[in-house]
Amino acid sequence: MHRHPIRSSLARLGALGIALSVGFFVATEVASACSFAPNPAHTLDANAQATDTAVPAAPTLTVVRIVRGKGPQRESFCSSSASSCDDLGQIELQMAATDDQTPATSMGFRIELSGGALPSGLTLPDYSVRGSRLLLVWIDGASDDQEAFSFVLAISAVDLAGNVGPATTIQVSDPGSDSGCSIGARSPLRTPWPTTIATLFIGFLLRRWRPARRE
Repeated sequence: MHRHPIRSSLARLGALGIALSVGFFVATEVASACSFAPNPAHTLDANAQATDTAVPAAPTLTVVRIVRGKGPQRESFCSSSASSCDDLGQIELQMAATDDQTPATSMGFRIELSGGALPSGLTLPDYSVRGSRLLLVWIDGASDDQEAFSFVLAISAVDLAGNVGPATTIQVSDPGSDSGCSIGARSPLRTPWPTTIATLFIGFLLRRWRPARRE
């Protein structure tokens, strides 16, 4: 039996092309999947405005985590741990406050800069936010060489009537790349598993691809 050399080679090339295309689009999909919902705005209640005049208590604040931008780490020609989130810095705060009429889940918070300087590119919400979680995200740079920062936030609780309570201050700082994050360890970089599978499949096809011989 004779196998047609041109047809066999074209079939192998076609399979290789499909594998490369799948690997490329899978990697692109993984890299473009980074997104963050904005902090929801605090809205007032007309009924509460008519009856509530007491201000809420000063909030309790906790810095949950600080994440700095990081540089991609290439492991081979076909694989990389880079993602669209690599250049983002993140600061997460937990906030809680009590009020005589407004439930804790409906409390708003006003955020203001009280001291120090924000990281370059970071802006604070110019509106009162709703909820117990404040997430600040900015472009920090896809690099492992990060500068230190330190600033103080003054955060006040706002009830459904719009009454603003006394502020609580909290310092938010990070020493930069010299000694790592001050709160929370950085997660180790990993190559996305779909890209790894595609890379292994491409390698398998390349090893199996040989010029067809006449028998």
